[in-house]
Amino acid sequence: MPMMKARWRARRRRVAPVSLLLVLLALCLPHVPADAQVATATSTVRFDGHGSGHGVGMSQYGARARAEAGQSRPDILGFYYPGATESSVAVPDDLRVHLFSGKGAVFTASGPTTLLGSTNAVVATFPTATTVTFGRRAGGGFSATTPDGVDHCAGAANPCATGPLSMELVVGQPVRTDVIGQVSIGTPGNRYHRGTLMIGKRFETTDTLWVTLGGLTMDEYLFGLAEMPSAWPLIALESQAVAGRTFALRRIQARRASPSWSMPWDLYSTIDDQVFYGYANELATNSATWMRAVTNTTGKVLLWQGSPIEAFYSSSNGGKSADGGYVFSLSLPYLISRPDPFDDDVNPYANWSREYTSEEIDAWQRAGTGVSVGTITDIRVSGSLDASGRNDNASVTIAGSAGSVTLPGKSLRSLINAGVAAAGGGNARRLLSTDYSVAVMVAEPIGAFESATRNGETLRVKGWAFDATAAPTIPVEVQVDGVTARTIDAAAARPDIDSSLSGGVALGFDETISVNRSAARVCAFAHAPGGPALLLGCKAVPALPAPAPTTHTPLGAGDAVVDSAPGRGLQWCGLAEAIQRDYLDPLAILPSDVDAWILAQLEGPEAHLQGVECEQATDQAVAETQNQLDGFQGLNAPDDAGQNPQDPGFGTAGGQLGGGRFWDHVAIGRTILRIENGDLTLETEDGSVYHWDSEFYRRIVEHVPNGEIVGPVDDHVVPADDVDDVGGV
Repeated sequence: MPMMKARWRARRRRVAPVSLLLVLLALCLPHVPADAQVATATSTVRFDGHGSGHGVGMSQYGARARAEAGQSRPDILGFYYPGATESSVAVPDDLRVHLFSGKGAVFTASGPTTLLGSTNAVVATFPTATTVTFGRRAGGGFSATTPDGVDHCAGAANPCATGPLSMELVVGQPVRTDVIGQVSIGTPGNRYHRGTLMIGKRFETTDTLWVTLGGLTMDEYLFGLAEMPSAWPLIALESQAVAGRTFALRRIQARRASPSWSMPWDLYSTIDDQVFYGYANELATNSATWMRAVTNTTGKVLLWQGSPIEAFYSSSNGGKSADGGYVFSLSLPYLISRPDPFDDDVNPYANWSREYTSEEIDAWQRAGTGVSVGTITDIRVSGSLDASGRNDNASVTIAGSAGSVTLPGKSLRSLINAGVAAAGGGNARRLLSTDYSVAVMVAEPIGAFESATRNGETLRVKGWAFDATAAPTIPVEVQVDGVTARTIDAAAARPDIDSSLSGGVALGFDETISVNRSAARVCAFAHAPGGPALLLGCKAVPALPAPAPTTHTPLGAGDAVVDSAPGRGLQWCGLAEAIQRDYLDPLAILPSDVDAWILAQLEGPEAHLQGVECEQATDQAVAETQNQLDGFQGLNAPDDAGQNPQDPGFGTAGGQLGGGRFWDHVAIGRTILRIENGDLTLETEDGSVYHWDSEFYRRIVEHVPNGEIVGPVDDHVVPADDVDDVGGV
């Protein structure tokens, strides 16, 4: 079945408040047999965004484009930090960078190394490349074990009792650091060849440790800064070096001066501060250009009123920088929102799109809010937006089939990115910024087949269907065992559904259809104009219990079988009498003045009954007083059908079933006669079942849809001259 074309109604609104609109995507679903109802077709949430990162301060892609356009470093920094001045200042030469924290650490040296204790006493000397595994001892202190099984911290002196331990590095002989049981942010797996690796107790009462790289000069720190590709233009790299040095200096000064800062490091190696990879960054292609940019700007920082500025920067601002007061609550004159046409030049992050399933979004936001909204139908933003369009501090409401939840815009981005990371996704699936519009794409139409309730031979079907791009109401086809039973307009009031869809309350259906007594599978399909049907769901309807058969014992006798006139075949007459009207036959309950009937068949190739009455018996006194007596007669001539106006016949030509004057009361195809073990069972249109014992007569028949009469062989055939007197009861 071909897919329907997607019909979009999304539009981006960049003024507050923003309504992030419901958009419907046509989706073709097959007619699959399933008992589970389809509450709504699975929706997809699409984000169309701009920029990467917070967007405050310098755009790195913008700086690259400006450098390629011939702008100078002062031009670039002056645009992104208006009013700040570049100056040379004294910077620290003993930086300490946190690499990671965990249950243990592994150092893999590429050359000779020395391990020192807390008083700089030598714990162990390793003359060749080796691996040392560090851990916390249960009773305090550390362990330092080499592959030969020797713990170099063991012994009576216990040189590793307090820590920290340290390992001085040699330029050109890097040491790789790996974490065991990481417990905080960090960058394990990198190599370092400048400064000193240090290991200390993260908390005295726990079994965790931290690893830092200390003793770095500011430029040595910047050499390992992995924030801008080294292959970019030198002027852009110099702008990055000045911004990175300024950012680090302000952080170091603030933390060292703060009485609440107790950590034994100045900076983090992650995006919490700046991404620091160490030796790996120095080995990168064109790394010499980056290191040149660092040395070209040694000691240079950006100042505002004599102090280092908050030199925020990000990958891309999406064409307009963000205001620092909105994003970071730092209203500073040099961190303002302004258009940046250079950001869009050769920038893969200027514009981007991400799609997630409704289930993913609900699971990720539920991890933070504890509330499930079900299948997402709408996402709306209210409250304050930044001038650049970012929604960090706005309220985002996610509405779904099971409810709604509201959370800050920056929280939604964080929850989605955390979910992506937990699922093993990378940058290609992350929300890159809070500058985006969002569309919820739902199959059109959507709906649910909620219930199918049997009441005898009627079935009440209930549900709803909605198509925002179609007419106010859409038709719902109800099929019973694959055959269309009825088509219903979904036009009943359903305010409970409308509260989520905002599509108008007339979208429900609640109707009855006719079904037979058997078990059935009932399915509902919503039909969008011009498109294929969408399965709303299927229900299994149980059969009605079979009514208990009523056994009757009619009275009567087969009196004679005689030769008829030429061409009219054999004739069989008899008398049937009922003592009680209701127990004679099913036709007794029909509006007829003649009530008794019996079917018979003669042997031979043309033994078919036709509608010819026998004359009434002469000894019927008892029966006549009850007005419940009649004779019967059968002939084999097919052309006798319909000769009697009250007697339309029994064969295919007559099209009716019955006997005598009342044959026209029961229609062929609606009354079923069966033979089982010589007994006759009849089931009528209303579901009643009647049963006659075979002791009364020798021959019983079954009428099948093609009009034939079939039954067992009868031996009650007498010569033509041996006609019995008509006998009474």
